[in-house]
Amino acid sequence: MSEFEAIQALNNCIFDPPLTKRNAVALWREYRDRVHALAPRNPVAPLIVSPLTEAQHQAAQRQLANVIVLGKSCFAPEVIKIDPSGLIAKQLFVVTERSEQYCERMNNADEQQNLLFGMGLNFSGQLPAPRCIGPNLTIIDLPHDEFTAKFLPNGQIVWAERD
Repeated sequence: MSEFEAIQALNNCIFDPPLTKRNAVALWREYRDRVHALAPRNPVAPLIVSPLTEAQHQAAQRQLANVIVLGKSCFAPEVIKIDPSGLIAKQLFVVTERSEQYCERMNNADEQQNLLFGMGLNFSGQLPAPRCIGPNLTIIDLPHDEFTAKFLPNGQIVWAERD
C-alpha cells in the first residue's frame, strides 16, 4: 500500500487513544520496512500434491458446472490440489474475525469442500464508491481479488465476481 492509501485505511480504524497522522505514518513505515526486509521469493510451478478424491472430484464438477451456467468463468475449468507454500500472493488485508470463522467451518468435511470450491461465498453486499485520487487515478475497493471489470456495450464498466 502506498502511504496515502495506508493513512486513509488507518483513519477508518478506531484507536484508543486516537491515532495521530504522525503515528499513522510511523506505523505505515514500520510495516513497509518489515515487508521490504523480507527475502525475495522465487515463484515456482505449483507442486501437485495428490489427485482429487472421488467426493472432491464430484464437488469440483458441481462447482464448475455452476460457474459455467452463471457465465462467470474466466479460466480453464480445472481443479487440482497443490502445495500453496511455494506460491506468491499479494494480500493487503486480513480480517482475523473472518479467518476464525473459516477455521471453525473447515473442521466439517462437507463444509470444507464447499469453502475450498467457493460455494456459498459469493459476495452479495454493496461495493464502496470509487475514490478519485487524481485526474488519471481512481481506486476501487473490491471485497477480494476474484472481481474483474466487465465492459458493457453502452460504455459502462461494472465489477463482477469471477469464478
